[in-house]
Amino acid sequence: MTVSPRNAAAVRRRLGVIAAVIAGLAVGCTTDPDAPASPSPTSPSEESPAPLWKEWGGTAIPNTATPTPTSGSATADTKVPGDDRAADGTAPEAVDPLPLPESCESSGLSEDLADITDRLTEPEFTEVRADQRLECSWAGYAPSKGSQVILVTFEPKRSEVEYPGHVPDIARGNPNYFTTPALEEIGGIASLTEGEVFTEIDLHLPGMLMSITAQSALDADEQLLAATTATASRVLSVDAPDEGDASKGS
Repeated sequence: MTVSPRNAAAVRRRLGVIAAVIAGLAVGCTTDPDAPASPSPTSPSEESPAPLWKEWGGTAIPNTATPTPTSGSATADTKVPGDDRAADGTAPEAVDPLPLPESCESSGLSEDLADITDRLTEPEFTEVRADQRLECSWAGYAPSKGSQVILVTFEPKRSEVEYPGHVPDIARGNPNYFTTPALEEIGGIASLTEGEVFTEIDLHLPGMLMSITAQSALDADEQLLAATTATASRVLSVDAPDEGDASKGS
């Protein structure tokens, strides 16, 4: 079902209602709200759980800073791991925002997510396209599983990555940010937000932000990341042959 841009707010409200209902059910199952909360003792040796992206083969973004050349200190051609500047100290120019895909299907997303959306119970597909945003969502419901939602958005002007290989300062040493070999190949990075009900993955690509929101219990796994990264590769035309390759076949 294709929805006109003026109905985009209604679709987002519907997804918000689903989240609110699930959160309300979770709250209803808690103990007496008037009972005093007792702190849970923690062992000094207890470690924080590893980020979920480590289970997907992701690696952390190094906490390295770009050196600032000053008189009598580092020179402009000083390089450190993770420094994406040129040898003369200048950074590549930011790429222009990419055009939005014409549709969810034309981007390849529907095909890439087919194995995952097939897990949903009779999902209803919704597509909303505005000037600077394309939304693709699958929503279903099962009595035994409750609401089931996958939402993917494309937004050309919101990526934190300005050019292929760029690592923004906010990502350096931040445990919410990570990369994978497939993302490195297309010059992007990712960030992860984990919640009790939903998991959100943001793919920061040169010229495009892809955001994926799905229920943790259903789709918080490497398949979702792999599928959307495959779509990102197609959107960035990474796999398109260059003119030299095309001429070889003529």
